[in-house]
Amino acid sequence: MPVTLTPDPDLPPDRILLTVRGAGPDRAVAAGRGGATGYVTAPGSTAQAHADAAALEARLTRLTRTARTVDPAAVPPRPRRIPGTFAALLAGAAAHRLLCAAARLPDPATEADDPRLLPGIPAVLLADARPARADHHSWLGPDRIDADRHVRLAPPTGLAEALRRIAALGEHRLGPLPAPLPGDLPQLPVPLATCTTPAGHATTPRTLTGGGPRLDLARLELFCRAAELLLGESAFIVGADPGHARGRALRRTAARRLAAAPHDRAPLDSDHWSGHPQLRHWWTTLTGRLAVPARLEVHRAAPHAHAYRAVVRRTPHEPGPGCGPGCGPGPLLGEAVEATPGDAAAFAALAAVTAVTAVRTTAAAAPGAPPPPSGGAAAPLATAGVPTAAWEDPGWTGGWLADLAGHEEALQDTLHRLYGATPTTAPPAPPAPPAAAPARDSGLAGLLRSFGFTVLHTAEEAR
Repeated sequence: MPVTLTPDPDLPPDRILLTVRGAGPDRAVAAGRGGATGYVTAPGSTAQAHADAAALEARLTRLTRTARTVDPAAVPPRPRRIPGTFAALLAGAAAHRLLCAAARLPDPATEADDPRLLPGIPAVLLADARPARADHHSWLGPDRIDADRHVRLAPPTGLAEALRRIAALGEHRLGPLPAPLPGDLPQLPVPLATCTTPAGHATTPRTLTGGGPRLDLARLELFCRAAELLLGESAFIVGADPGHARGRALRRTAARRLAAAPHDRAPLDSDHWSGHPQLRHWWTTLTGRLAVPARLEVHRAAPHAHAYRAVVRRTPHEPGPGCGPGCGPGPLLGEAVEATPGDAAAFAALAAVTAVTAVRTTAAAAPGAPPPPSGGAAAPLATAGVPTAAWEDPGWTGGWLADLAGHEEALQDTLHRLYGATPTTAPPAPPAPPAAAPARDSGLAGLLRSFGFTVLHTAEEAR
């Protein structure tokens, strides 16, 4: 193939653009560096390569500056010129990807069968000179011009696949969302994960900590909460798939309605829920191991309805003057809405253990309002394709999740009947034609949907 080198004054000094011209549309790949990190874009049109390169350079440069501000010694100074071996790596990788695209051969990013890469999402190469490292990452830029950038993956079929997508969206150099991880948090008495949301034009960084019956479930829940916070906490519900999002939305609506309704019915007698093995575990942890004085109540959502709301409130050690046993509720530690009184009580106690442990572990000043309940909404996703042993009763987490998954569809139908229509998914923006200007299909909601997540609009947004 004849090769022509043409200086382009419009290109930044540290960027190259490789273009192959033939009978079909031109194909291009950009390579360069942002801060101390080099990159190679996925093959695309010339306009797409320019857009991806500009977005990568801006993000990588910003991250380098931020890291140098936090710890100057941790980030090596950027050399004025790209080292020869580093330049050869980037330029060679760019030429390799472009020639494979021109010959309609598999993209080099797919050769290593990297399980972190998501089929259907373009991959970019990131490389560092010190220490020497280069690997591919699934990434969609903010300007999506080419048709293959308007991808929309099917919902994940299981929890492991959902976590793979969370890892791609939370990659520390490219991801627009934080990746919830255990960090140095203790994993007893409850698995904990934490993440810090990035600063945006309308948000300030905020550290979130959450827990769950297992660490993978805690990470999924925390990711959804972080995404909702960045989207507008009261306007959107995020889920790994439509059923998960619908379950989270219906539980949130039910909890809010039941909390505001007059308590004209007495709570259920404890005989209805006190024998649940998960409830016994989490309640003993809360009141025994953590020594938190608390009170648990379970209310039926409506007569004859198989839906229950449980709440755990802290009780004061010493009631104030004139305050009898029924003088007023203490601060809310946890709540849940589930299909059985035992499941609701168990998740409310688990939420309370999470809230207390998170405050003590992170040295927060005081616990704020607990997050809206999500409970067993992720149970169908967590049990999909996972066999349950015959001896795994609800006392085991796997058996409990399988039991919850069996109730989830009926619970959602009940909550839908009691509290009206569920939030709806907004129609996707139509993809831009190839010759149009860059489409800003980069909104966080659109990006989440591209990765197969479900984003629902709530009634608050419609009002």
